[in-house]
Amino acid sequence: MACVNLTGFGTGLRRKGGFATEAVMPKVFEKNGYTFFFYSNEHLPIHVHVRYGGGEAVFDVENEVELRESQRMKMSELRKAQEMAQENRSLILEKWYEHIG
Repeated sequence: MACVNLTGFGTGLRRKGGFATEAVMPKVFEKNGYTFFFYSNEHLPIHVHVRYGGGEAVFDVENEVELRESQRMKMSELRKAQEMAQENRSLILEKWYEHIG
């Protein structure tokens, strides 16, 4: 799947059927080296991805901010990411509905 690079968007590799494909990644915000984003082909429940260093985590944000999964992030980094997601929850929800629907 090909993609274009738009302002405020990045690209990333996602696995689909065992093959890596490119996906457009709408960026929600960046702060202190943490990047919060969605993939263009997202699904419910409402959630946000966050990257920091070489790690990534996913937080559900629909009802409250809860860690769903993480890879290669320290507990202190996850706590900081969760705090930032909580502080920016209304922005995350706004961007979700803007980009995902």
